[in-house]
Amino acid sequence: MVLPALDLRGMGEVARRDANRQLVRYLRDRMALSLRRLPGDAQYLDELVTQAGEAAVSLGYGEGQAYSFYIVTSFLLGLGWQNDPTCGDIEPILASAGMDQDSRLTMALQTAIRERQQRESALASMHAIVLEALPATPDKVSSREMWLTWDAVTKQRGLSVEMALACYETYECDARQRMGLLPVERTPLNAYQRLGYQHMGIPLPTVVDDLRDMNEEHIARLSMHVFLALAFGRHYLVNPLLHGLHLAVDEAATLRERWQRWRDFLHNHHKLLKEA
Repeated sequence: MVLPALDLRGMGEVARRDANRQLVRYLRDRMALSLRRLPGDAQYLDELVTQAGEAAVSLGYGEGQAYSFYIVTSFLLGLGWQNDPTCGDIEPILASAGMDQDSRLTMALQTAIRERQQRESALASMHAIVLEALPATPDKVSSREMWLTWDAVTKQRGLSVEMALACYETYECDARQRMGLLPVERTPLNAYQRLGYQHMGIPLPTVVDDLRDMNEEHIARLSMHVFLALAFGRHYLVNPLLHGLHLAVDEAATLRERWQRWRDFLHNHHKLLKEA
């Protein structure tokens, strides 16, 4: 008897589609409160799981528990979490040679859950700081105000000075690319230079001192981007669960309207987090 040809790739795709359906049901049923507090819409879970699944396969998480781990972590921390500085504790666990794979995945998922809990517990206060510190209209915001607000928000978030700087520079680079601007090349001060500034009584320079090529509109757009990336993940712009945020901001006809919708979104999310 001649057996039909077996398509292993096709079998794998069928298995992943079945896994996707199960993961969507699991996330919808078990993570409903987290989804609401995101804030996310359950109707976009299919899209999130599909996108995360494609990324999982391309990154080597395409089989078994590793596949489920990557998708659940993408739900918790956002698509592309492995490229977000705030999630930097996860991949070293996955690469640890001292544990078996199941132990690595379990510990990595626990770390992702803890990161999500820390982020979520700080979000309401983070939004409040941004709404209080930054002006009501985009033409009034300055790079100095943005940086002082960033410092306050990242402290509320519990980030170290080094991590806060790494996040800012990463998110700034993303924003500049979206605006068609070249990345800023910075050289960190060495110990002798720091002593020189202190000896002369001159404040140490900040990263925003290098934003001389940015006008008021650039600064406003940068401000919105870095605070949203910190709150919802570096790649929040492609996270389908944040459809409401995308609609609120992207459909604005002017910068002033975009700024106001951004502030309204933060206000409404702050209120939701306080009530939930």
